[in-house]
Amino acid sequence: QVSSSMMRTLTALENEHGATVRGSWEECKARLDTVDLGEGIFQELAAVAPYLVHLFKRPQRIQAAQFVAAVDILVGFVDDPSSFFEQLKQLAIRHIKYGVKAEYARAFGVAILRGVKRAMGDDQWTAEVAAAWELLWDRVCSFLTRCLSAGTNLVIVALVNGDLDKAREAMDCAPRGKRFSTLTRVDVNGSVLSPLYWAIRDGMPDIALFFIEDLLTIRADRHKYYYGREDLFASHPDIVEVLCKNPQADALTEALFDGLMWHSNNVHDGRLHVNYYIKELYGDPELEPNVWRSALATLALYGPPSAFKHPIFQKLLQSKWDGFGHSMFCAMQVLYTLILVLYYVSFVADDERCGLNGVVRLVTGTLAMAAALWQIVLALCQSYYGITGVVLLSIPFRIPLGVVVPRVLMNPWNVSRIPTYLVVAFVSFEQSCFVDLQDESHSGERLSSNALDTCMSVVALTLGLQWLEVLTLHHRVAALMLIIQELAVDIANALLLCLFLIVVCAAALVLSRAGGFEDLGQGTATLVKLQLGIGDQAVGSGGLAVSAWLVGLSVVMIQTVVLNIMVAQLVHRAAGVSQSAHLFVRKKLAYICIEMESLLPLRSRIRLYQAMGFDKPLDFDHGDDGPSGGIQTKELAAIRSDPKYVADRIQRFTGEASEHDPWPSRRGEEDEDMDVED
Repeated sequence: QVSSSMMRTLTALENEHGATVRGSWEECKARLDTVDLGEGIFQELAAVAPYLVHLFKRPQRIQAAQFVAAVDILVGFVDDPSSFFEQLKQLAIRHIKYGVKAEYARAFGVAILRGVKRAMGDDQWTAEVAAAWELLWDRVCSFLTRCLSAGTNLVIVALVNGDLDKAREAMDCAPRGKRFSTLTRVDVNGSVLSPLYWAIRDGMPDIALFFIEDLLTIRADRHKYYYGREDLFASHPDIVEVLCKNPQADALTEALFDGLMWHSNNVHDGRLHVNYYIKELYGDPELEPNVWRSALATLALYGPPSAFKHPIFQKLLQSKWDGFGHSMFCAMQVLYTLILVLYYVSFVADDERCGLNGVVRLVTGTLAMAAALWQIVLALCQSYYGITGVVLLSIPFRIPLGVVVPRVLMNPWNVSRIPTYLVVAFVSFEQSCFVDLQDESHSGERLSSNALDTCMSVVALTLGLQWLEVLTLHHRVAALMLIIQELAVDIANALLLCLFLIVVCAAALVLSRAGGFEDLGQGTATLVKLQLGIGDQAVGSGGLAVSAWLVGLSVVMIQTVVLNIMVAQLVHRAAGVSQSAHLFVRKKLAYICIEMESLLPLRSRIRLYQAMGFDKPLDFDHGDDGPSGGIQTKELAAIRSDPKYVADRIQRFTGEASEHDPWPSRRGEEDEDMDVED
């Protein structure tokens, strides 16, 4: 026995209803333009269901085009049903956000059929055409109703209305066993919709804050603890990146980090237990082999330095820096320092090509070549596997220019080392009697002594400057270097402005035939000397009377106005940067940790991750095991004065315990607390 639905589908196939629908719709579009066709459907909807008109707030032309596009999707069903259902699913998800309910679907269908009938005319709207469209809408309506019904719950209703109180009421009704899934995912026929991301991206920070705080609240009944950390990160693995790239999400980021800590209120021997739930922030290399997608990498690349003031990231950074970052960084700096020392010894202290010094040069060249080739191979491998990033080149006046490069080349120290070490290798081999890079029979073609001397002097300077990276280990010196780095761009822009003004004044003086300003190049050089106080003060004579005034004006304008303003701005900026310099240093250390971790084999990273013991439950008290996924430390009792300290933030509930029961509401207690504060 064949069901009625299947019988109608078979009948439709036999009668070629698909061709009928497609042909009649093309006839409609040929008779009317998009605006008139879409407006006709809207008028029919207003007549059938006037209570739905308030859902449409866009201009007439845009709304009409959307109606026509929606019918185009429906007609597409006859050509590609699988693609149609996927498009319709996305359409249903969008309309869930608009507040469209499942019961509205039937009214939309009637309006579409009447709109098509109006466009075709009674003479073309035959019984065959009507049957074909009715069958199509029956199939669509059934699927659309299921999608809208699946995606409509109390949380979605609260989001549609932007109502925080309704969101709280919805969670008061949620079973404790399904509370976290209710907040993190809504399944619409296989497509997952995140209420949290919906609230963030649609500008509802109060609701998003409530969701995050509720997910990261630790609750307990007689049987077990409930903590939504794992659900949150499992369904939102990029939550840290989303919050970091949202300039309005500072409060959400802070709430996320706060919810990953627990402080004991019991002090023993001057210390108390603190649990840091950093498992997801640390990053499981088996789940995500690319370390540059971890939470710490996201903060190091995109996050504000103030994020590293939070205890959770201080502990995360400490665990990686002490675990492998410090030792690996020091090992690499030892190699770079060895190349620097050998180069200085073999070229600066002794100029002998042969003997022991020749051997030292050979060793220097070999080490430099190995270091350069290693970084080149690493860059090629990262390019092949797509481990790249975008470097924003801030050229003068901060005009952005993005360049995609391997991650290893995002570090300016590495960019400078590759060419430097290649030159060191060439010079070391060329200046050693053990290796002859050039044919002695062509002595006239050998590299000139002046060129070699220039190369060796530039390399000596570059190697010395590169060694400054090791000063990152000294926080105060590193902070000073970061301040200089932050001010370098401002200084460059100010000097460029000064140069522009000098060239403008020099051009005016050249045209005035002033003495010492025969051409633009000479005039520019003359004014630069005057600005530095080393030029001839009598320049400008011999031309027009205004020449001397132009010279004086350029000096006053540049030295008195531009340079003084620049100095004042730099002093102000330096004061601001110095106050947060220690946070910049932490951010730099985080970047170094990620860079060092990216050099480790996957097997070593897995071993380090497993050594953290994230699978072991962390106890809240002796014999009271809580959720796993973090590390426990003993902090000084003075931490109780820290603003982030919250004594035993667990919400404990007594009475009968079942996963199917909602948690007892505490909204009354919260309201009383607010009244007391007021």
